[in-house]
Amino acid sequence: AEGGETGQRPIECAVWPGHSAARRREGTHAKGSCEPGQAGRSSHKQRPLVQWIILFRRPAAATGPIGWTPAAFHTFAQPVKRRAEMAKTRTDGKNPKPEPEPAPPSGYTVLARRYRPQAFGARVGQEATAKALANAIRSNRVGHAYLFTGPRGVGKTSTARLFARALNCENGPTPEPCGACGPCRDITAGEEVDVIEIDAASHTGVDNIRELRATAGYLPARCRFKIYIIDEVHMLSGSSFNALLKTLEEPPAHVKFIFATTEYHKIPATVLSRCQRFDFRASGAGTIASLLADIVAKEGREAEPAALALVARQAAGSMRDAQSLRDQALAITTGTLTAQAVHDLLGSGNDTLVAGLASAALSEQPDEVLRLLDTPAGMEVNPAQL
Repeated sequence: AEGGETGQRPIECAVWPGHSAARRREGTHAKGSCEPGQAGRSSHKQRPLVQWIILFRRPAAATGPIGWTPAAFHTFAQPVKRRAEMAKTRTDGKNPKPEPEPAPPSGYTVLARRYRPQAFGARVGQEATAKALANAIRSNRVGHAYLFTGPRGVGKTSTARLFARALNCENGPTPEPCGACGPCRDITAGEEVDVIEIDAASHTGVDNIRELRATAGYLPARCRFKIYIIDEVHMLSGSSFNALLKTLEEPPAHVKFIFATTEYHKIPATVLSRCQRFDFRASGAGTIASLLADIVAKEGREAEPAALALVARQAAGSMRDAQSLRDQALAITTGTLTAQAVHDLLGSGNDTLVAGLASAALSEQPDEVLRLLDTPAGMEVNPAQL
């Protein structure tokens, strides 16, 4: 099949530019190339598959990585991506399989997220609300709409997720979700399709509520209930609240609404009357300091009680603010967290300076106040903190 009659000019191969393919016994091309679509006495459409294989066989005298046998031609015809994948998986020693690339390092997760309460009994500072929700599940008296109100950082959204887990746990509804089933894990990670979290600050329009109403009628994909958690619900427009009223009053049996807000007075009375309202209180400094001490011990670190007390006082009742400040404080030292380190971080005055300023003010000694503020310790104080 290779070779040809003497005097027959070679045919240029389109696959190996510059290489003369085997000369054919039958016919030649008018333009001397084997590119498809060229005219000649033997067109490309008339060539059988065997002739194409023979045409693309590489002569033995040629050099290259492989010889153009029928098997090599079949390999060449495969997609480039597929051939690259096959090359990576060869284990014949010529091209050993490479070691898998190490997974990229995961980012640091702040303590406020890692130590979110995973049970109603762990809700520090909100025992009354946690008990009421747990008893509602236990007695099968779960409402269709809830409103969680309170200052920032007291656990409104965390409680809403915990409530969603308790309702959708495979072992429930139960006030003690297992945390190991699929719904529990996905709700904790924020990946459950049947628990929809909506930021009302960025979804204020009536079109967003119309979309919610359209999807609420569909049954859940996997869970027992389809739960809508709407954070900062007071940011919805008046038209959005009006569009939500009918669905909020008589939702489908598989739908639950949980609203969270820091400004409940901005919510229309028509919405408030359709929800069960729970007020979240700011946590006391002692309660926050005790929780901070437990978390610091779990992290394998040490901190002075006075340092944790300063952080708890600075948080002003917000558990999230306290944990964020603790994260910052632990980052400024590798050893024991001291009260002075917290003072340096916050720009607050130490107890001696504060006592001296208070005494001078009560004694009506402005000169002494100015003198204390002019000291190195007084100059480092943040006036807002003082």
